[in-house]
Amino acid sequence: MGISRPLRPLACLALVVAAGACSPGLDMVMDDVTTGTADALVLTADGLPGLPVGTAYSETAIEAALPGFDASPITMATETETLSAIALFRDGLQMVQVLPGSGGRIGAVHAVSTRLRGPGGEHVGMTIGEAQVAAGSCRIGAGNWSGMPICPSRAAPNVSLVFATTGIAQTAVEAISTATLQRMIWTPPEPEGS
Repeated sequence: MGISRPLRPLACLALVVAAGACSPGLDMVMDDVTTGTADALVLTADGLPGLPVGTAYSETAIEAALPGFDASPITMATETETLSAIALFRDGLQMVQVLPGSGGRIGAVHAVSTRLRGPGGEHVGMTIGEAQVAAGSCRIGAGNWSGMPICPSRAAPNVSLVFATTGIAQTAVEAISTATLQRMIWTPPEPEGS
């Protein structure tokens, strides 16, 4: 046999997903993931508690909805585009990115900190296996997120989990098992009559 070369992330993930090899106010909780105990937000199927659907998309309105957070404009990349958003910071740490929605209201909410929990207990830094993602539920990202597994949360179909790979795995199974959660995305329901 020849020398084994690392598999390219997109090829690895496409093979694994095609084969179905993916492994199975404000809520505050205790978090001991990284440095001990810290406050963590909980992203649910209904969104981020304290930031309801229909909140005006402005720094002022978002800060009023979530006291203790500082809102600042940022530029961020989604899977298909780069756009302006509002980032929420707490104690200097960026925790959330809020995208504009229709009618001057908030749209999708991206949770980007280890201090946040998803609807199934997921958090940034988990592997696909640790997040207990359903087999075969992932798709491979394109554009800005090329090669990244994007999977629904097991507890809320409107929350997507975006994973990244290192690109140095020796096998497809290793690539998918070592992919780590980078962000959780809550997508609001479509307005009635749309």
